[in-house]
Amino acid sequence: MSWEVIIPKGIGILPCVGDIPEGEVTRLAARIAADELCKGKTTVLSLPLILCGNKEETSFIESSPVIVVDGCDRKCGQHAVEKLGHSADETLVVSEVARSEKVEQLTLEVVDELSRKVAEKIAEKVDKVIRKIAEDRKTRPIEL
Repeated sequence: MSWEVIIPKGIGILPCVGDIPEGEVTRLAARIAADELCKGKTTVLSLPLILCGNKEETSFIESSPVIVVDGCDRKCGQHAVEKLGHSADETLVVSEVARSEKVEQLTLEVVDELSRKVAEKIAEKVDKVIRKIAEDRKTRPIEL
């Protein structure tokens, strides 16, 4: 059974909208993950639309798995999902990734490099969510 049968709409990636460099990393990483690393398995959600109550975005969160990618420890994306009465299937905080990578200052070059690393972590989380749902349904996805 393929992942499409298990998760027909795919997995949502919800990046933050902060104007700090870490926020920029979330958005770049979400696009890299959705457009390259997890093409066809994911869709990028919009935090502003969710906060405005957009039915399409909130409906997606209610019916499909979501990975929240927050820029900092304020975790605005995670809190927005929780305000809707849901929890993220996986979360990732860029500032924590930057600390683990020993990044001290986010220059343009570092933002690009860190975005790729965060996108790779998002891709790992996408595969983890697919495996978990498959296990919960006692099925095995053909390809990840």
